[in-house]
Amino acid sequence: MKMQSIIIKSLMWGLAGGAAAYVMAWGLFTTHRELGMDPARSGFISFWVALLVFVGSLIYLAATSNSRRPPSR
Repeated sequence: MKMQSIIIKSLMWGLAGGAAAYVMAWGLFTTHRELGMDPARSGFISFWVALLVFVGSLIYLAATSNSRRPPSR
């Protein structure tokens, strides 16, 4: 795989992970006020989740794409 396609796939995974984290955190903090968390903190959580998923998938995809290449002569 080209590095450009790896970055695009990782970016998409990161955005999807961040969006899912935002929805879940917002839903949890909205319905359970006893936690004492403001639902606006969901954006902070989703940013860090998106960043971690992006970096993790970037490392994973880069490592697995290198192992699939035939050995160079």
